[in-house]
Amino acid sequence: MVFRGRLLQLLVRTAVGGQTALLVQLPSKRQVFARVQKVKAEVIRDLLTGKRTHAELCRDYQLSPSLLTLWKESALERLSVLFQAEEQRDPEQARLAELEQLVGRQTLELERLTKASRLLPGSPDRNGRSS
Repeated sequence: MVFRGRLLQLLVRTAVGGQTALLVQLPSKRQVFARVQKVKAEVIRDLLTGKRTHAELCRDYQLSPSLLTLWKESALERLSVLFQAEEQRDPEQARLAELEQLVGRQTLELERLTKASRLLPGSPDRNGRSS
């Protein structure tokens, strides 16, 4: 076996010529993680909607009953997040929006002060000369 980055490749040398052939290429960790999350969502959806019983899901997916109960409790705890306001869900996004508004206000204030300073007698113009 040869490890190359995240990809596990099983290689076999042929008897004639010493050529290498790729036999199996496993999916990346990201692909596996995405698939696991999708299966978890399907299992919990079936359980919560009553489509299948706890015992059926444990048997069909070879899960322990305590693990399925843990998944269910975790899903139920996170349900409230679905109905929260966008700012409450992601405090970093809310902070970013607040800072962008602050920059906008300061830009407007700077423009107003620049215009006002041009109206004052004896103030320097754009070239730094006094009028």
